[in-house]
Amino acid sequence: MISGRVETKRKVMRGENVLISTLLSKINKNSHYEIGLSEVHYLWHIIKAKYDFLHFSDIWANQVHDKDLLAIIKIYGAEIRSDIKTWEKYLHVFGVRGPDGYTPVAHTISNPQLVRDQLVATLLFSFSQEHINMLIKSFRNSTTNDGIKNLFKDGAKKAVKRFSLIAKYIKTKGWIAKQPMYQNQPTDSNEELCAGEALHLWDHLSYRNDNIEMTQTFISFVKDSDFRLLLERGLQSLVKQARSLEKELIQLKIPLPDRPPNVKPPVAAKDLIDDDNIFRWVYQGIQGALSIHTLSLVECIHNDRIRDLFSELLFSELDMLSSITKYGKLKGWLNPSLRYGMLR
Repeated sequence: MISGRVETKRKVMRGENVLISTLLSKINKNSHYEIGLSEVHYLWHIIKAKYDFLHFSDIWANQVHDKDLLAIIKIYGAEIRSDIKTWEKYLHVFGVRGPDGYTPVAHTISNPQLVRDQLVATLLFSFSQEHINMLIKSFRNSTTNDGIKNLFKDGAKKAVKRFSLIAKYIKTKGWIAKQPMYQNQPTDSNEELCAGEALHLWDHLSYRNDNIEMTQTFISFVKDSDFRLLLERGLQSLVKQARSLEKELIQLKIPLPDRPPNVKPPVAAKDLIDDDNIFRWVYQGIQGALSIHTLSLVECIHNDRIRDLFSELLFSELDMLSSITKYGKLKGWLNPSLRYGMLR
């Protein structure tokens, strides 16, 4: 009797699964509904930026004289060419008209006194900075299509590695003007720090301390046990990063911002704020952290070790936002993004 009921229940569940799959397949027939306006917008502009770079790299390769600079331009261009088909594929899949394609530039000769290697290197450096900013902005605003979001994330990581190579090169060549240096340099170390790097380190720690206090407050209001566990693990990561940053500031003789309180009173009523609202506050906090990491990275030129530190923080934040986006979509806590295509 019991086994018969179980078998009947299984048949009903299989029937429901088939029905759900059928409904989903009907919904997904229009591929426009699988991509958001944000993803279409940034995908198109990033592809155009890649075309523009290939166009300029052809011109630069004909003008430069420094063999190392020429090698960097060719490496950069080869990486762009190797993955551009992947980016174009998404426009094709979702029926989006792309920008005018890349047209190779014929070999030309110019006056070396007008087009100097330093100018070309500076333009390449500026493009690499802006390309990182564009990719991070694309990633943080993408919530509809996980495949495109991962494309933005992987592209950002590749762009950061290229930027680091270019930054080291132009610094070695002496083509970056001497920046104002941090005046309270430790006497027992040969490590130098520019004023901007000291500022960004302090700003990072201050932001992390605020994140810690806000997360502690949110945990006391959360009702969903899974979400509370997620926040508690996130809090552990925030504290670990804050302590690591504190060690850097102490080593470099940078004054520390105040830590948040260790003990906070319990909340009187948990119904003052809902879990979905807390989630969106946390989500926006991670988006803000991405912007801070990116700004610090692209402005950090003097100290390679500190730039690598900002890169690690940025990569960690990229992975965190990628995971929490999927979690928010699963819970239904992310505000639905505007979809590409005509509404029906």
